[in-house]
Amino acid sequence: MKKRTQSPRHYYEFEVSLFGVQPRPWRCFLIRPNATFAELHAAIQAASGWEESHLYGFYPARVNADPPIAGVPLEGPFGELDGDPIPDARGVRVDSWFGYPGDHCRYAYDFGDGWICGVDFTGFVQTEESFTRRLVAGAEVFPPEDCGGVGGYEALLEAMAGVGEPEEVEGLREWASEMEWSPVLDLEQLRARFDRPKRRK
Repeated sequence: MKKRTQSPRHYYEFEVSLFGVQPRPWRCFLIRPNATFAELHAAIQAASGWEESHLYGFYPARVNADPPIAGVPLEGPFGELDGDPIPDARGVRVDSWFGYPGDHCRYAYDFGDGWICGVDFTGFVQTEESFTRRLVAGAEVFPPEDCGGVGGYEALLEAMAGVGEPEEVEGLREWASEMEWSPVLDLEQLRARFDRPKRRK
């Protein structure tokens, strides 16, 4: 009996890097081309170790160049940013913005801590394997949730290295332990969680 050959599948490859932090944390992963920006957001969250506990938005790379691409639509006086409504990320596909290698945008998360990531579409990947998403590579840890932005993150890193007043160092280390956050990236553990996403309710 002739063995049936499987048609190759195409995936989008993205590289996401966090601005304002050195050395810069980054992740490279694959997602389906028919994914929405909400799914891209979920992939970024999983790749960074964040917990989807704050608002987010995707914007053109040039600040104030164009209206927002996608994000969380809000009602009331805060429902628009700079006068432009935010399209619901659940209804906007990534292939509506990313079509050619080199296309990119900005991803903003937690408008209090003010995290900004560069999102670069690096190309198409063809494989016979079927999956929802896959982590390819990465380096450095991302900041934990609610650490106080770049300044708070730098203070946390210093505390983890034993730099600072003893009481402050001890307090920050205890907080990091409660958050189950480590300054050392375990890429294989992260890949295992990323490649097997939990089903959304």
